[in-house]
Amino acid sequence: MRRSLQLRLLLGVVSAMVVLLAVVSASVYVGFRQTLFTQFDGILRAMVEVLAVSVELDGDQVDVELEVQRMAEFNNPGLPMNYQLWRQDGTAVAKSPLLGLADLAFPLNPGPAVRFDSLDGPAGSVIRVASCLVYPKIEDATQNQEEDKADLVIASDDQALVLAVSRDLTEVY
Repeated sequence: MRRSLQLRLLLGVVSAMVVLLAVVSASVYVGFRQTLFTQFDGILRAMVEVLAVSVELDGDQVDVELEVQRMAEFNNPGLPMNYQLWRQDGTAVAKSPLLGLADLAFPLNPGPAVRFDSLDGPAGSVIRVASCLVYPKIEDATQNQEEDKADLVIASDDQALVLAVSRDLTEVY
């Protein structure tokens, strides 16, 4: 009888320790995963903001002022980060060099705030996409006579562009 009581007590303590270890491990995993997603989204948001302020509209021509083709983020085939700009009607106007002939998926219901989506990518990968409306700068044709500077004007709602930046999320999973 004494042996049976010791065995049950030992099994109860071991079972409780296993359950406690499982709960703590799952909590740590979920916490780290959430932190990784937050940092990953922060990188995408920063890239969206960098690209958004560098877009300029010159007549019907859309220019990205930065030398995006030289940025390491958009030229690493091992960890590709891609961007694409569209007019609101879905016409592509600019995209990252690694996309080649391919296109990113046009974001549904883009707004002025950055929106995040996870999409299925090629070969079973998961792609994280940050998208928003971008209001490009329009250089005013009239020059300021006194300071010899161009006045910059922000595009109206109908001239807004849709920007999406994507990166393979598989490394986070």
